Amino acid sequence: MSDVPPVKWQQTSMSGQLLDQWMATLDGPMPSVCFASVNMRVDGIWKVNLSPKGRSIEVMPIYAYPYLTREKAMAHVERWARCHWRSVPSAGRPSGKMGW
Repeated sequence: MSDVPPVKWQQTSMSGQLLDQWMATLDGPMPSVCFASVNMRVDGIWKVNLSPKGRSIEVMPIYAYPYLTREKAMAHVERWARCHWRSVPSAGRPSGKMGW
């Protein structure tokens, strides 16, 4: 399991204001597409948006909630990534092309 790349988290912002949303990529020799995000709903519950093949308008994310803390939601994504990291495309790979 030592070849499993770690999950890299980046907090998003809008107009210089940090949001309660974190985007997940795999941080390996070839960084991955953003395959998950963790964000707080308006009711204060945290949720996971999982998009194993990358975020796209054509792909509906898988939602998982409720989580009482951001750390528990992120732990869910990190557990998923340890088991499924090979299925997450690298960021450099063009999407929607045959043979890739």
